[in-house]
Amino acid sequence: MNYLLVALGGALGALSRVLLMSVVPEAWHALPLRILFVNCISAFVAGLFVEIFLTLWNAPVPFRHFLFQGFLGGLSTFSAFTVETSYLIEEGKWGIGGVYVIASVVLCLVAFTVGIRLIRLV
Repeated sequence: MNYLLVALGGALGALSRVLLMSVVPEAWHALPLRILFVNCISAFVAGLFVEIFLTLWNAPVPFRHFLFQGFLGGLSTFSAFTVETSYLIEEGKWGIGGVYVIASVVLCLVAFTVGIRLIRLV
């Protein structure tokens, strides 16, 4: 049963990724914004639910699998991040590639932390 929930969550997450990416410009000064945006959204939602599950609601394990491995796994995309970074490096845009890697890590950690802190305010 958990496998089906993860699969359903993954499908919904991937669909959400495509929809969210459609509202963001593809790039800004060659920096791939779409992947960065969806990964930050995913990190933010993960932060929200980590704190909710730790402090407010002991969610059933199948729901946690649906949300984290399924939905958020489908929403976020490390593989696309890797492809975008390798393209930048391959094109000789080492500086932009480095900025993209650092921005991705830092902004996702910030988004995760903001999600946690937001729930703590409630």
